[in-house]
Amino acid sequence: MSSYITNPQQLHPLLLSASAYASSTNGVLVVTSESILAAILEGKTTKTKEYLQDIKFPVSEVIRELLALDWVKQPSKLSSTSTSYSPPPSFSPTAEEIEKLATAIAQEKKTANVHTEDFLAALLLHPRSIARHVVETIAPDGFTNEFLSACSLDPHREKLRFLVKELRDAWTSTAQWTHESFRTSSSSSSPSAPIPPLQDDSYNFRGPTRESNVLIPGRVFTGEVPGGWGSSAKITKQCVDDIMSAGVTVFVCLLEFRPDYIVHLEGRADFIHFPIDDFDVADDRSTLAFVEELGRRFRQTGDVFYIHCFSGRGRTGIIASSLLMNLYSEVDKSAAVAICNSRKRIGRTGRTKGGHMPETEEQHEQLSTNEVSFKRGGHKAKANI
Repeated sequence: MSSYITNPQQLHPLLLSASAYASSTNGVLVVTSESILAAILEGKTTKTKEYLQDIKFPVSEVIRELLALDWVKQPSKLSSTSTSYSPPPSFSPTAEEIEKLATAIAQEKKTANVHTEDFLAALLLHPRSIARHVVETIAPDGFTNEFLSACSLDPHREKLRFLVKELRDAWTSTAQWTHESFRTSSSSSSPSAPIPPLQDDSYNFRGPTRESNVLIPGRVFTGEVPGGWGSSAKITKQCVDDIMSAGVTVFVCLLEFRPDYIVHLEGRADFIHFPIDDFDVADDRSTLAFVEELGRRFRQTGDVFYIHCFSGRGRTGIIASSLLMNLYSEVDKSAAVAICNSRKRIGRTGRTKGGHMPETEEQHEQLSTNEVSFKRGGHKAKANI
């Protein structure tokens, strides 16, 4: 993890502009991927902005979403006297990290300077960039690939993939899961319960929050990280409360970092962490073992699970689909993916209602390649699909 910037004069001019959109607390600014994106979209005319206008990119809608986050503020609300920078939220890259990747992109293209399009490309490639999630939720499908092609990055994708992997490796360790129990003895695991039928699409799959849905009635929910993008502690706690009011006793986190909402689980729930890089997969052996463990816990306890990654789609889609195959012997890969997607569309009402579970070809390939292994534990309960 790179050190945090304490001297603003070391920053690229774009990052100085981004500081105007950064949150300010006691004269200290926090520059994140979101404030950098706001600076790009609100700044002077550039080739990047001209390109975005040409493809009718929803600039105002993205800016509105950014300004709704706790870490991005309207410039008029800021003090111009702030001169230092503090760490961003645990899930967000530092200004240094974004600049490092943007510089690497410019060097790979053999351009003399780092341009706005290099920064936007970095925001779309960085593994922890919240700005990327905002863009990909609101922008037209395929925008990221189209923009990277427009920036002439196609010949350099393998090198950039390696650079991004370096950033990820610096942030997270190998994919081994951990289990922490925050429950008191009075709220320990319930006795085992029969595996319920999956139900058909006439069932109400509405989740306890706008960004969640029922996967297995009474036992499993899927959704985004509790609290969503950069929410305040108050909003995050309310989201955790809402999820737990639906009976959830175990939070299954697939993020590549330890999320902030854990502080709200004390005395109430268990936390299982299986880190997977965004838009990526863990190795097959680890994934198979983890899904077997989830299946075992499902059968031997009456626990209710909430499975999430960042938006509750890609990585969540891998584990949710695999768990369905593990629990229901007649559910194959195609059926599992279809169930995950239909229940997301029916059950969610917020911004993560769209998109696909899983998201990438590599994630689908892992499910297909290991379908037989995932199904070894398949139960004979009727799936009713």
